[in-house]
Amino acid sequence: MLLNGNVFAKEVLLSEHIEIGKSLYDRSFGRGCGACHEITSNPQLDELIQDGSLNKTDFFETMVNGKGGMPRSEASIMATPAAKESGYSPEQAFDAVYSYLEFLGKDVDSGATVTIEDIKDVEDVTSELDPMPLIRVNNLALIPDEVFLLNSGQELSISIELNPESKIDENADWWVSAYNDTFGWLYFDLTRGWVQIGNSLNNLLPSHQGKLFDLETTVLLNTKRLPLGAYQFYFGVDTSMNGILDDPLYFDNVTVDVVPTGR
Repeated sequence: MLLNGNVFAKEVLLSEHIEIGKSLYDRSFGRGCGACHEITSNPQLDELIQDGSLNKTDFFETMVNGKGGMPRSEASIMATPAAKESGYSPEQAFDAVYSYLEFLGKDVDSGATVTIEDIKDVEDVTSELDPMPLIRVNNLALIPDEVFLLNSGQELSISIELNPESKIDENADWWVSAYNDTFGWLYFDLTRGWVQIGNSLNNLLPSHQGKLFDLETTVLLNTKRLPLGAYQFYFGVDTSMNGILDDPLYFDNVTVDVVPTGR
């Protein structure tokens, strides 16, 4: 079948939109997170959408306010790397997830049911998906520019995850670092833990060098003893495995502000 330029462009944009929806859905629901339940405890969104029981308006409202066994999901969706990289608004992100779940039950050419594996056909006509690093603070993914306030003496947990997407098995430098005005820069060494390197990144070393893989939640810091002040944490990867920060660098970052108790 031949498509004119406008029709083809529309098809590609729709495919990209569905692909982003898949990434949002997988990260927010399919793999579970600290801000929501595992998908097995959620209502079967795909079935409700495909049989017409859940229209788009009601789906959007459910994402914002929650309903029944479905928790409020706006914050967890917007905290995903896919939401940050796409620049989507909450409404666009909800629409992408809805379109993806709706797509799972359709095949416009044959009428056959589409399974999760068939999404690979969508990925074939779109650009490759970038790796998606994620940092969690006390098991929560933060929305862009959000500062996590922590009372002095309260427990802090910093954990990382990685979805390598299309870059799986590619060699890469893995970077984990932190900055504070008092301590300067630190990086995470797999043997020694957190290592101070001063106020310059000249001495920054990779935390790991090797193939990209699906990294489940891994805790790198757990403490109640952080002094007052702001701390920035970074986790990223680049696919030039040479021990140097290279572009493109795929990364996530969070800010934690330790404040006096009772503030």
